[in-house]
Amino acid sequence: MKIGILIAIIVALVIADKILTITNVSIVKKNIPNCSTANALSIERNPIQKWLMEKTGLYIGNVIGAIISLITIFIAFLLLRKVFGESGAIYLILIVYGLTITNNLYWLLKYARVL
Repeated sequence: MKIGILIAIIVALVIADKILTITNVSIVKKNIPNCSTANALSIERNPIQKWLMEKTGLYIGNVIGAIISLITIFIAFLLLRKVFGESGAIYLILIVYGLTITNNLYWLLKYARVL
């Protein structure tokens, strides 16, 4: 598989995850009266991402978190490729990161009071 396709897949997954994170925090701030930004950021479960957002703000923290996620996923791909081959490594990454995105989507619907 070409490295460009892999990079495009990984970037799309990370962008989807970060957009959902920003949307979740915005919905919490909107739907909960007197909710400060610090309280809204407390919904983030990833401690590194939460710390980045607390220190640098919602948007910059997500950009830095996205860069860290991209590097981490690419390293995971390189390690998984040795065991499962390129296709197997991509499938595993898609499944695991897909579950992360699904979890964020669940909380988006929950905070938006759809569920």
